[in-house]
Amino acid sequence: MPTRRRLLQAFPMLSLPLLPSLSQAQADAASPAWPGERPVRFLVSASAGGSLDTLMRPLAQVMNTLSGGKYVVENQGGAAGMLAAAAVVRAEPNGHTLLTGGIHHMILPLAYAKMPYNTARDLNPIALIATVPNVVLVRNDSPIRSIQDLIASAKASPRGLNYGTGGQGSLQHLSTEYFCRLTGAPMQAVHYKGSAPAIADLLGGQIDLMFETMPNALTHVRSASLRALAVTSSQRSSQLPHTPTLAEAGVPELVVTTWYGIFSPAGIQPQTQAQIKTQLDTALASPALQKVWLDYGAKVDGPGSRDFKAFVQSELQNWARIAKKIDFKPAQ
Repeated sequence: MPTRRRLLQAFPMLSLPLLPSLSQAQADAASPAWPGERPVRFLVSASAGGSLDTLMRPLAQVMNTLSGGKYVVENQGGAAGMLAAAAVVRAEPNGHTLLTGGIHHMILPLAYAKMPYNTARDLNPIALIATVPNVVLVRNDSPIRSIQDLIASAKASPRGLNYGTGGQGSLQHLSTEYFCRLTGAPMQAVHYKGSAPAIADLLGGQIDLMFETMPNALTHVRSASLRALAVTSSQRSSQLPHTPTLAEAGVPELVVTTWYGIFSPAGIQPQTQAQIKTQLDTALASPALQKVWLDYGAKVDGPGSRDFKAFVQSELQNWARIAKKIDFKPAQ
């Protein structure tokens, strides 16, 4: 790409009044129609089979069908999503390496004293893609049949109950600790490397409960291997219409909606960002994709769908307040 200086040296007849037009031409040339011929990598900040991966793969498939683009989904789990985010931050801000992340990235700055990037500065929010409630789960053969039973059982147990999480500092971790603080129910965290092994141990009886996302919970609830005590959203889920919200169950202060979105490295061209969002919005409006979302208990719209960037900033502040309330300490 020739620089302005080289162009002026080669074409001395270019006068100063033409420089703004030249600058605009350079900007246009620097931002060709996205994605062009190059593949686009969606780095999913979770292991294969999790909620984030489950939702991202059909979205990429619809985008490929609609646009003929080359969208590739790559799983880069680890450190509660930090590894994938760090890889995106290091990438060129050209729209060809994007992060599929979510609410857990708002918690990472609280969970780790040292991080290889600054969430607010280095990750650029592009679009919300889905919102899902979390579900409070116990085994189906558990004597605990309600949130009030859960609280009473935890208080009656000499050591409290054991709950599973997808990792230290995960959404499940902070949400459950907040629940314990609000209700006075003593519980001990058991951390796993992702939700899948935690659910396996819940099914096997090694832990007593967990807060899990709707897409991961539904299969087990529908097969009657796990029991849903409550959903954490402000309204009941259409997929579990008989399951109360936590507010209905007596814990109105705890409302958590898991959300997922697409992020780019900071410094992306506005034109490229607009093109990415347009293609995402077109795919998300697909009736076929919305049917998939509904089956998973997810929604396309929700908090952050109109102004995702402002929503992300508000979520960083919200979880900082919650961490302070529960006296959460980051890992060193």
